[in-house]
Amino acid sequence: MAPEYVRTGNFSAKSDIFSLGIIILEIISGLRNNCQIPNVEDEILRDYAQRLWNEGAYLKFIDPKMEKLYSEDEVERCIKVGVMCIQEDPAKRPDIASILLMLNTQQVTTLASPTRPPTPPYRRNYLSYTSTSCNTQAQEMIADLSPR
Repeated sequence: MAPEYVRTGNFSAKSDIFSLGIIILEIISGLRNNCQIPNVEDEILRDYAQRLWNEGAYLKFIDPKMEKLYSEDEVERCIKVGVMCIQEDPAKRPDIASILLMLNTQQVTTLASPTRPPTPPYRRNYLSYTSTSCNTQAQEMIADLSPR
């Protein structure tokens, strides 16, 4: 959830960008945003992604199930876009046109390096989920689209 929504209760296009960044990071890592990172003390997905990005160790962020079946350049670009989308200041988040440009071309360096993501005020309870509820698995969903 975007930090400005937590503070004010107002959504905006930049709140959606924040959510997109979280989704990008969840897909790349195979982890859920609302869970503690395995083998990492007191850190959630946003913090973990930002820290590894700043350390230049962003390849550690990739879901091990991907087994090197990816382009390092594309993954680097996606992680940087994801981290840029979760910046605390909505004005520093890219707009959707910039995101599409960065994902479809090599022009990720056109925007400034991302700043540290927000730390939620509810952090202690945030990490209290059990690890079994945090595993991501593809599940088949059936939707009945006919009216009742």
